Amino acid sequence: MIWVSLSGVYPEDVEITLSNDVLTVSGERRSEQGPVEETFYVRERYYGVFRRSWTQSAGIGEDDVSADFENGLLEITVQGGAAAIPEPRRIQIRSR
Repeated sequence: MIWVSLSGVYPEDVEITLSNDVLTVSGERRSEQGPVEETFYVRERYYGVFRRSWTQSAGIGEDDVSADFENGLLEITVQGGAAAIPEPRRIQIRSR
């Protein structure tokens, strides 16, 4: 499961894609204010385009991914993703 905090972003401004085993969340956080003629010294929220990608296990398809958006939190569920990842194997180091 992947959680992405997107406060101030509308669901229609977010895109989720799956291509070549890479899941990508991208979108844009738009400023609610138009052009302002005042100078800001501090701005608490970042505005603009964002993109984040995660490599998924081979064989994960579009039907294996679902997404829910509520109160600024995007929750992405990948069915079978964790089961398809093999456990890491430790490689023994030999002395000569």
